[in-house]
Amino acid sequence: SNNKLSGTIPDSFGKLLNALRLDFSNNVLSGTIPYSLNKLQKLEDLDLGGNTLSGQLRFEARRFPELKRLDLSNNNLDGTISKSITTYTKLQNLRLYANELTGIFPSAIRNLPDLVMLDLQYNHLEGSILDSIIGFHSLETVLLGNNFFTGTIPHEIGTSWKSLAVFDLSRNNFEGRIPSSLGGLSNLQNLELDNNDFSGTVPETIENLSGLAKLSLGGNLLKGTVPKGLSNLELLNWIDIGGNKFWGDLDFLCEKEHFKKKTGKIIADCHSESPKVICSCCHQCCKNDIFDERDYVCF
Repeated sequence: SNNKLSGTIPDSFGKLLNALRLDFSNNVLSGTIPYSLNKLQKLEDLDLGGNTLSGQLRFEARRFPELKRLDLSNNNLDGTISKSITTYTKLQNLRLYANELTGIFPSAIRNLPDLVMLDLQYNHLEGSILDSIIGFHSLETVLLGNNFFTGTIPHEIGTSWKSLAVFDLSRNNFEGRIPSSLGGLSNLQNLELDNNDFSGTVPETIENLSGLAKLSLGGNLLKGTVPKGLSNLELLNWIDIGGNKFWGDLDFLCEKEHFKKKTGKIIADCHSESPKVICSCCHQCCKNDIFDERDYVCF
């Protein structure tokens, strides 16, 4: 990796039958992924991320019985994601972010019970994916931002994903209420639900997320007041609630060390006329008196 290699990946690499790891990440490789790589039955780690590879994913079902990590991120891969990927039952880390992938992610992903990291950000994927992965108790990172995913956050999330640390659904088409069971995610550090169609109020149980550092809820249809228990979350240093219909006084957060010293950041609708948020320590004040919350303007 990181060697400025150019050109295409040779078909002859399919002869490396005893290879456990192939890492050609962060080069300038182009062309398609060689079909011959399907012969590498012992492969545990395949990293082709950070190149300019194009074409579709051409992996056959059950060809990688030992594969634990697959990183094809930051390329120009297109087409749909083949169901064959869901037959690599030892897969723990799947990173496909920043490509041109389309279609519905295979529901058979539920066949990957050991998945720890799932990163599908910055593609054109759609469908209701959360119902397919809610039973994965080992998940620590779920990054689905900047796609066209739909559906709601399952109520079982608080009991199923006890190990979850990073949860990013930003810039999709998710809807419904934020379930109170979310407060059961005791290891959660980053919660990014911004720019969707979530509605209702923020559950009081969010106060239980003692490890939370980033809370991003901007650009939704949320309303009501912000739970005052957020002031007890010692690590919280980023809050974005702009572009919603919140109201009330946020100055209870201004006494937190991060925001008092300006090392943290609060974004809220303190530039709107009605409803309005009062916030003397906000770094950005947004105006939500517009038709589309996703187009809210901050100053």
